[in-house]
Amino acid sequence: MFKLFKNFTRSRSNEKSISSLSEEQLDALINFIANIIFTQKQLIVNQNGGSLPENATDEWSIGYVYGVVDTSFQVSNISMDSSSAELIKQVYNRTFGNNKGSEFFNTANICASIFAEDMEFTQGCKAGHYDVIENINSEEAIKLSWWRHILQNNSVMTATSI
Repeated sequence: MFKLFKNFTRSRSNEKSISSLSEEQLDALINFIANIIFTQKQLIVNQNGGSLPENATDEWSIGYVYGVVDTSFQVSNISMDSSSAELIKQVYNRTFGNNKGSEFFNTANICASIFAEDMEFTQGCKAGHYDVIENINSEEAIKLSWWRHILQNNSVMTATSI
C-alpha cells in the first residue's frame, strides 16, 4: 500500500523544499498522509451520524494531525518552508473544514512552537508520529490512534457502534 512512499523516503538524502518534489513524489506524500488521516476521519464521521464529534477537534486531535504531517515530512527529508506550510494548512482544511481548519492550523503552529507546554497537543503529536512510523515499517492495516482517542473520549460513540 505504501510502497511508492517507502521508496520515496529511502531515496531522499538531502532535505529539500516540497516545491522541488516531482509530481509523483508529491502525490505519494499526499496519499500517504491522506490514508492515515482520512481513513480515520471517515470511520469517525460514519459512527457519529455524519459529522465529527466535538472531541475530534480537541488539542490532542490537532496535535495528532500535526504529528502525522510533520513526521511524514521528516522521514521524507522535506524542509518546513512556505510551500510545506501551505500543504499542512490544506490537510487541516480537508480534515476539519475551511474555517476550523485554518483556526486549528494556527493553533498547531503556536503549540508546535511551545511544544512541551501543551501536554494534550504533545500526546497527539506523539501518536501521529507513532502511526506514521508504524505504517512505514508494517504491512498491516493503518494504525487508528485518532479514531481510538475519539472512541475513548466520546460518550456517544461506543465500541458497540463499530
